[in-house]
Parts: sequence; structure tokens; C-alpha cells
Amino acid sequence: DKIVPYAKGIARGWDKPSFSNKVDDPFSYGMLTEQEDNILIGIKQMKQDQDMAMNCRGGPMFFPHLREEEKKISEKKLQGLRLQYDSWTSSISYKACLRCRNVTMEDAQMSSLELCAGEEGMSQALGMVGFNTTTLDNDLKRSATSKLSLDELEGRITTGNIVHHPHMNKTFSVVWAAPECRTWSKAQNGRYRNKDFIDGFRNRALEAHAQQARRDIESLVNILSYYRERNPNLIIVIENPVGYLRLHPVSGLFK
Repeated sequence: DKIVPYAKGIARGWDKPSFSNKVDDPFSYGMLTEQEDNILIGIKQMKQDQDMAMNCRGGPMFFPHLREEEKKISEKKLQGLRLQYDSWTSSISYKACLRCRNVTMEDAQMSSLELCAGEEGMSQALGMVGFNTTTLDNDLKRSATSKLSLDELEGRITTGNIVHHPHMNKTFSVVWAAPECRTWSKAQNGRYRNKDFIDGFRNRALEAHAQQARRDIESLVNILSYYRERNPNLIIVIENPVGYLRLHPVSGLFK
């Protein structure tokens, strides 16, 4: 019921999540609802737009000339990514994932690995028909066999430490991967990216999420290459909704 100036709200830190228990501050809050989270994101973007536009409040979202400058910067970055992906098979990380040679196929029969498993629906189905299932998810609330993230698993592979992992140092016959799809989905209505800013909105509140989603795909490609090297007949399935991933240069790595 109280209107506070924008500048004062920023000064009080309302553009950052707060878990304050101060009873004397009517504007302090605990865990955010989805609506409050959306408002928080909007405030962050307003602040960043204002900072970028300096004296022109609103930034690229409201000033076309700033938007065009952002598009040029974004396209230049994409060109660099395309060059990087064109020579991906020559990269140190990719080559490190192919060090595995002459692995026996005995443990590959009827065994599956579900990456970013979540509720482990696919593993449950495969288990019902006789598969030995292994799951990976970095959400500690899940019941995955391994609690590693994709980049952590990639790191274990590239450094050779995968041989010491009790669950991931295996040869599988099926790998099912369901990488984070939130930032790629069109259902988000451009919250993380759109066709003009396919790698994420530069200097925006949710840019880090979009960037991490791309890095997850890069890690996934190397991980799948590693397990395919162990089993040339490996069946690979990648689950992701129809959205922006297919428009991003990183999707070319799946070829």
C-alpha cells in the first residue's frame, strides 16, 4: 500500500532476492512466489536497461538504436561460436573424451544411462523390461544414482577420473539425455532468448541461465562422444522441446 520511488527501491536492494526476517521492514520477504520472482526479474532488467542507456531510461527494450547495437554484438559472438564449433572435434576437451580404447562390451548389454534424469521416468520404463539403469542429476532432491552436473561429469572424463567413479565408469547400450530445456523453450515467451538473441539477452538478469544451458549442450556432446567411443553401437536419444535449440549453432555439434 506504499509507493516507493524506483531509485529508492534499488538502493534498498529490491533487485536482489532477500531472505530477511526483519519484522520492522514491511517490504522484506522470505521465499519468493513465482509472481514475485517475475517482478524481481523485471526490476533487474529495468535496472540493467537503465544502466546501459545511461540518461535514457528503458534501455534496448525501448530504444531501437540500442537494440540494433545489441544485435550486432550478439551476431558477432555467434560468429565466434560457429567457428569454434566447426573445429570442435579438434578441441582439447573433445579429444580428451576419446581417449578410451578397446573397452570390452560385456557390460554394455541391456544397460542404460539417463542424463538429467529428473523423475527418472525413462529409467523406470527400461528397468521394467530388464535394463540395468543408471541415472544422473545434480538436483540433490532427486534420487539419481549420481549427483553430478553435466560439466562435472565431463570434467571427470577429460581428466581420466571417470575410472574411479563407481557408477559412471561403464559401457552402456542406451543413453537418454534430457538437458535443461527451460531457456530453449518457446513456452517461456522470450524470457531467456529469442530469434534475434538466440544466445540469450546480453547484460540481462537471466543471461547466465541461457549461457549455462549452452555450456550444458557443449558438455553433453563430449559426454555422448565418450560413451559412443566405448560402444560404437550405442543408442542415443536427446529429449528437448521444439524451440530455440535447433536455431542455435551449438545444435550443429549433434551431427
